[in-house]
Amino acid sequence: MPSDYKKIKKFITLFNEHNDVREIIGKKILKDIYRKKKLRCACRIFDKYKLNMNEQCPNAVYTVNNMCYNCDKHNQHLGFVHTYPTKDIIKKYHTYSNQHIIPFSIKTIHLGLYKKYINQYIKIKITDYSTCSEIILFKVPIHCDDNDYEEDIGEQGKLIDKYHNFIGTYDTWSDYSVSVHDRFKNEHNHILDPKDNIPLLRYHLLKKSIYHTLTNRIYKKYRFNATKEKLYLTNDVIDN
Repeated sequence: MPSDYKKIKKFITLFNEHNDVREIIGKKILKDIYRKKKLRCACRIFDKYKLNMNEQCPNAVYTVNNMCYNCDKHNQHLGFVHTYPTKDIIKKYHTYSNQHIIPFSIKTIHLGLYKKYINQYIKIKITDYSTCSEIILFKVPIHCDDNDYEEDIGEQGKLIDKYHNFIGTYDTWSDYSVSVHDRFKNEHNHILDPKDNIPLLRYHLLKKSIYHTLTNRIYKKYRFNATKEKLYLTNDVIDN
């Protein structure tokens, strides 16, 4: 839970007292913060293969506009999945449907499919090409106590398999030695995904385990090339 939770609680209390806002809204905000739930970006993303107008952005909300970094920066004006699309948005889908001969029907819009929060246990696949082995794991976040939590720590958690066996841990990939250029990092020195600007993670597997044959090392979705000052995909980690 954030260390400034008490300040936020005091602010919401004063806000409710001096504004015409229902008290239940303030309580809901505090409840979400206390449980450290991550809001899911509600932006509609374009599905080029099935033209599913209910396709919701999978990223967490990271901006004051209640969007992820990617949707906030590269807004395709497709609206939100919990609101009915405008005529212009529907026209885009119809045009793409005719150009690529993909069936599209306006009757398939289901606003009730909107998911407000990120699934707590996100599935990933880690591959070790040196041993030609791979494993499917689930990320279980660790919730810090009020006194222990610091905003610049980033995300931390443990890795489990489908049988709930403990396989390893993960944390936010941070750089404090200035070996990675500032343009690849946020204000907390967390290295960001070049596609969606979300902090990248590092995955640490157990040294010895009967549950997998992967090499004990740190697996990352990207590697940084200091000579070319660029992030390259490793294909070691694939989300979901």
